[in-house]
Amino acid sequence: MAFIMRLLLALPVFVAFLLASPGFAHADVYHLRQGESPTVVVTRTYGDKAYLSVLRFHTRTGPRVRTMSLPSLRQIMVEERVQSLEPNAVEKLLQAQADFFAATKDNTTTCGSGLEWQPRQREAFKQAARGVNEAMLLLKEGSAPRHLVARLDRAAKLLRGLPEHRGTSACKTVRAIHKSFASAMASSIVWARGQHRRRAAV
Repeated sequence: MAFIMRLLLALPVFVAFLLASPGFAHADVYHLRQGESPTVVVTRTYGDKAYLSVLRFHTRTGPRVRTMSLPSLRQIMVEERVQSLEPNAVEKLLQAQADFFAATKDNTTTCGSGLEWQPRQREAFKQAARGVNEAMLLLKEGSAPRHLVARLDRAAKLLRGLPEHRGTSACKTVRAIHKSFASAMASSIVWARGQHRRRAAV
């Protein structure tokens, strides 16, 4: 009886932990202001308008919506069951994207000729490139589609070269890296859906 009582007392803590985990987190719902577009909101939330393609796959966000669901990229990967295919690769990819976004978000909002990377940012780019390379190797071993691996390869190469870019050239490279990340994530969703459909059919 004492064991059952302890279990019942611990249950609310366990439920709270479960609901706070990425897979069960509720996405923020955002109401667009007058004149605001989904592209602007996506750019502000994730770093670039390219992630709109990921949201369209996951939440079917259209160009004229007035209310948007804004889940984290991690939540999307969990709910689309991409992580269940290759969890280590997805984790490395998400971490690389998060590191890259954190290192660039304060600089690229006002891109101009004066943009120059600081040592901590350069180190973050190198770390992100390593993470993408590790994710790429794991995905290759897991028989991921070649176009998915190719998009990650492009992201890694751009990340390695980014410290040498300055000004508007740096801004263009940042956008290209975000586009590669977004394309890889959208491709991974398509891949995961196909894999899970085939498994369910067996």
